[in-house]
Amino acid sequence: MEIITYILTHNAPNRLVTCLQKLRKADPQFFAARLIVVDQSTQDDAIAQNKQTAAAEGVDYVKNVNLGASGGRWYCAQHFHDTSADAMFYFEDDLIWNDGSVQPRNGIRIPINVKTPFSTAVACLQHAKLDFLKLTFHEYWAAHNVDRGAADSPRARYTIEDAVDQMFFVGDVYYSNWPMLITKRASQLIFAGAPMSEGDYVVRAHQLRISGKLKVGVFAAEPIYHLCEYDNRQDKCDLRLP
Repeated sequence: MEIITYILTHNAPNRLVTCLQKLRKADPQFFAARLIVVDQSTQDDAIAQNKQTAAAEGVDYVKNVNLGASGGRWYCAQHFHDTSADAMFYFEDDLIWNDGSVQPRNGIRIPINVKTPFSTAVACLQHAKLDFLKLTFHEYWAAHNVDRGAADSPRARYTIEDAVDQMFFVGDVYYSNWPMLITKRASQLIFAGAPMSEGDYVVRAHQLRISGKLKVGVFAAEPIYHLCEYDNRQDKCDLRLP
């Protein structure tokens, strides 16, 4: 399976360095495969530093106009659709792999670390024949104990599966711009047409899932945190599995 990793960045060269360093520490396989920094910076010094960082890390660099977070995510999808890759990882520069120094939030106690996340995510995707796999159970705004794509946000229901020693859930996983591994078919379905808001993509992905066009999962782990805002939210999670 051919994989591309995209990292979206904007006017934060030091944050990009941290993101890449943590990603390399988590799993060098992200760098052995193709990795592309998509730079939406508007400041000349940030653009220059990001180019230097990409060159130093040996990864590809693409300069894009500033389309915002959701527009940038759409751009990465369109770029991916024009490649020969089968699936893509997606990150933003402030979503960082946890080395164990950041503790899980209140609520469900699930592991922090995912061993060899690149190959583990691919193995989970293939094992369960998923269309996309979210890479962390807790996100900044919400956790996957509820189905955020549904209008009434009901309690999420999952089955438990495992691959390469990593447990993951399959079921009511909502879409968001947080890190994921997604197949080309699923990306083309979700990101068809002109760019929309992230909320619109959440709804579209939910509709695709409940209609049976997408099968999706999420790691039963919390290996990723939000660099700037993690400590500002206490997100309790009550996950009851069937």
